Amino acid sequence: MNEENLNLNLGKVMALQKVRNKMLELSCKMDELGEPMLDDLSFLPTIYETYLEFFRKRGWQDKANKVYHRQKLILIVLYLYSPRTLAGGKMRIGLRDKLSELFGLSAKTTISDNSAHAVHLYQHYRDFRRDVDLMLTDIVNALGDNIIIKD
Repeated sequence: MNEENLNLNLGKVMALQKVRNKMLELSCKMDELGEPMLDDLSFLPTIYETYLEFFRKRGWQDKANKVYHRQKLILIVLYLYSPRTLAGGKMRIGLRDKLSELFGLSAKTTISDNSAHAVHLYQHYRDFRRDVDLMLTDIVNALGDNIIIKD
C-alpha cells in the first residue's frame, strides 16, 4: 500500500454517523408503531367469544372456523397484541399457542400460515376488510377500558 494515498476520510465517518442516526430514528419509530394495544392474553377468550357472536348474529355460526374467516380474527389479534408480526416481525411469545387453543387446532403452524395472507386479504378485498373492521369495533366495545387505542 502506498503511504502517500493514506489519508483520513472524514466524509466516510460523517456519512456513517448520519446512517447511524437515521437507524436510531427508525428504530424509535418502529418501537412506537409496533407498540401493542393489548398485553394481557387473558382477554383472548372474550375476543374469541365476540368473534363467534359476530357470526351468530348473522346466522353464520358454521362459518366461524373456516380458514377465510379465521384469518379475520387472527389479523385482529395480531393487530392488537403483536402488530410487528403483520410487518414481518416475530409473533409475540405464547400468542400462537393461545390462538391455536381457541380454534381447537393441534398444529400451531396453522396460525402462522393463516396470518401470512390476512394483510393481503384486508388490503384487497372489501368484504374481508368490512368484516374485520366491524369485528374490531365489536371487540373494542367488549373489552371496554382494557384497550388503549393509539391510532
